[in-house]
Amino acid sequence: MSVEQLEQSVLNLSAEERRRFLDWLFEHEDELISADEIHPEVKAEILRRREEGLAHPEKLEVWEAAFPRMKQRFDELRRKNPYSRLRRGKNSHPAFRRNRRFGTFVS
Repeated sequence: MSVEQLEQSVLNLSAEERRRFLDWLFEHEDELISADEIHPEVKAEILRRREEGLAHPEKLEVWEAAFPRMKQRFDELRRKNPYSRLRRGKNSHPAFRRNRRFGTFVS
């Protein structure tokens, strides 16, 4: 199956089925993508943030507290430029998608 066929299949799912698929994808992410496949710059940033979190735990914030502030900031940016990639809906910005893995810091 091609990537395009997979994309179309996912888009044809109901909202509930897409949610279940995304949950499954998150649960199996480590099986699907090895650490060797992560771009070196992304890996370096993850490690930098981990070290910063270990060195300064007072800077860490749980997702539930950070999300409203992030949403407000993106809304402000969207109002300034309504044609930006930060529009709502089908092509909404990835920052609005909850990242359960990094929502809270765990050592």
